[in-house]
Amino acid sequence: MEGEGELFGSDALEQFLSLKKMMEQQGSGILSGAGIEPMYAVFDSLQMVGKGGDNTISYTFRFIQERKMEE
Repeated sequence: MEGEGELFGSDALEQFLSLKKMMEQQGSGILSGAGIEPMYAVFDSLQMVGKGGDNTISYTFRFIQERKMEE
């Protein structure tokens, strides 16, 4: 799953760095969101693609679905 987003506010850079830290932890987790069925996924890519002044950061992301073996 690939997408893009924007972060707003005086702490936009801190929000982005928090997402980046989460991605760098690697491993899989449950990904859920509006309009998608929850799934196990790995946070594979996060890139800052633009900065709109001090209060807006645009980014792209990619998650890779992980198939879990049944126990």
